[in-house]
Amino acid sequence: MAEALSAQDARRYWLAAIAVTALYTLYRLVLLANFPYDLYGDEAQYWTWAQAPDWGYYSKPPVIAWLITLTTAPCGDGLFCIKLASPLLHAATALILFALTRRLFDARAAFWVAALYGLMPAISLSTMIISTDAPLLFFWALGIYALVRALDEGHWRWWLLTGLALGLGMLSKYNMVIFALSGLVFVLATPRHRHWITSPRPWAAAALAFLIYLPNLLWNAATGFVSYQHTQEISQVDRARWSLQGLGDFIGSQFGVFGPILFAVLLFLLLRRLPALWRDERTRLLLAFVLPWLLIVAFISLASRVHANWSAPIYLTALILVVVWLLGRGRLGRILLGATLAIHLLLSGVIYHYDTVLRAAGVELTARNDPYKRVRGWSELGQAIAHVQDLHPEATLMTGDRMLTAQLMYYVQPRMQTVVKWNPGGLIRDHYDMTTSLEGREGEDFLFLHSPGDLSPAIAAHFESHQRVARIRIPVHPDWGHHFDVYLLQGYRGTTSP
Repeated sequence: MAEALSAQDARRYWLAAIAVTALYTLYRLVLLANFPYDLYGDEAQYWTWAQAPDWGYYSKPPVIAWLITLTTAPCGDGLFCIKLASPLLHAATALILFALTRRLFDARAAFWVAALYGLMPAISLSTMIISTDAPLLFFWALGIYALVRALDEGHWRWWLLTGLALGLGMLSKYNMVIFALSGLVFVLATPRHRHWITSPRPWAAAALAFLIYLPNLLWNAATGFVSYQHTQEISQVDRARWSLQGLGDFIGSQFGVFGPILFAVLLFLLLRRLPALWRDERTRLLLAFVLPWLLIVAFISLASRVHANWSAPIYLTALILVVVWLLGRGRLGRILLGATLAIHLLLSGVIYHYDTVLRAAGVELTARNDPYKRVRGWSELGQAIAHVQDLHPEATLMTGDRMLTAQLMYYVQPRMQTVVKWNPGGLIRDHYDMTTSLEGREGEDFLFLHSPGDLSPAIAAHFESHQRVARIRIPVHPDWGHHFDVYLLQGYRGTTSP
């Protein structure tokens, strides 16, 4: 609709959005500079990928590794530099959403959207993690904004920007493909835009997106399409258990992802206001980028377990939809937006200062109440293993686990030393099954990290001798920690045991 606010007011909202976004981004950068936790296993894995930039990796396309390469090149391999792209990309996404909302509605709604995007519970957490969600959401938002401009104005530059965003989004995370489906749904459902189906411009955008994505497709073809197989495996649809419990769990988790008030309002709109919202072209656009992916994820949840963050892209346009509707509800809407802001600020404080909050409440951290236990103790483990290595410098590190392999590559000094994953059968189940191998290492010695207890006879049979040389116990909590026995395996015999 036409801008209802004066140009001066609109500029004030824009400056306020920049100020708010800059404020919480700066705060997050300060937190990252003093981050009390270690890398999560996936983050450590992405860092190892960044040491060998490629067009693809076992479980993800390449942009996440490229981002880490880009941010660590000038400032080193500390946690701050590894994670730096995440808060910066989310800040940029918030400002793109401001531009999109202002174009569709007005600057006041745009300000609320930008402010609340940065404070959604999932985004508050995501800004402190380097993951594929940050670039996916950035390119998803950029693509929608470019598409709106392309449909309204028709200029080549907007169509090409749409294709660029789609292609780079596909190189960030494969579910970006749903963006194309959503765009098609909107065009087909909107009579005044259907003529674009026969125009060369959207097809040129699609061709550009395909060309950008093509190297990853070729990489997959050369590796037996391992990424696609992995994506299919984690959905577990082929092992469907068809249960309403999975759908209920997914819906429940979204109150934590989007925020309790925002998700409740979204459910109300989808269940009670959908026909009216679909009739308005602007809200039809927003719904077109909500419904397809929401229905797909909901269907998968009926068959198997889904991760709460899989639905993240829908909340870009869902946030606009909910904010605009609430602003149109007068005093009640303003109260709900204010309550949302307060709740999200409180949740952000808990997310960022969890240890401090529990100490202030007099609650002892335990494995049961600590969601951050899996990002504690890795640096201490790395130091302990390095000490064992000093006593056996001829032996190469070996593990039987993907996460542990990645953590050792990062936390054992010097970083990125050779760590071999035990995989005598040659099965490809993760990145390190593809990139490490025992082939040609007959006669070599290894330091194998094993769960506490005797070495598995199936492993021992492949070596001339073995002995336990260390017991490492890193107590994260009294009831939980990183516990390993380290075995010196001497004289590897090959994959065929006697």
